Amino acid sequence: MLPSCYVVWILYSLLVITKIILLFKLEIPQKLDVSSSRFSPQLLKLLLAASAVVFLLLVESHHESESQSARQSYINLLSASTTFEIFDSVTFLGILFTNESRIVLPLGLSNGILALSCINFILPTIALYKLSLSAFGLKPISLGLSLLYKFAHLFLVNIPYLWIRVHLWTFFDRDISLFLMKNIIAIGILIRLSIPELIHWWRLLREKSEDENKRKDRNLELLCIENVND
Repeated sequence: MLPSCYVVWILYSLLVITKIILLFKLEIPQKLDVSSSRFSPQLLKLLLAASAVVFLLLVESHHESESQSARQSYINLLSASTTFEIFDSVTFLGILFTNESRIVLPLGLSNGILALSCINFILPTIALYKLSLSAFGLKPISLGLSLLYKFAHLFLVNIPYLWIRVHLWTFFDRDISLFLMKNIIAIGILIRLSIPELIHWWRLLREKSEDENKRKDRNLELLCIENVND
């Protein structure tokens, strides 16, 4: 296992994001011929979606877990969810392919779609870091990191993606994407999984605070006893 495999994804995702920003700011996707069988928007989407393969290779080549173990099940679950998020991001970028969508979006909304998609390409770093920190499921997973990963996907991916898709459907009469249902389901699952972890995290904070207060009281009592003896 290489403990710093998430660094590879950071470098890779930054390279992909740079290319995505340059492509869309130079309006290259708008110049692609939809009817072309070689250099078409579909080929560009396919190449962007190949990032999921890179993520899977990074995950699967950095552990030696048994095929039927709970550790392997956790890795498979995290890999599958991250892969769907990458596919969702590529589909989301498809809104900016005006040759296909036939929609000219306001600059602010267009930049928002581009920014959110780029953020979603960086978020797998948290997943890889979480796997690396837990030795790919061999050690307990950090509760704070788990909550950060869930909240990042909730507030930076699924909720804004859902809002923009509903907005385009309502005001631009755009065909609805099936990934809209994925966003709705993901929001429900993330909230359901986050609530028990938040309760547990709050309980740990209270216990830690109570232990610190008891330690302070004990130190104060010892100090008083020492002063009396003096």
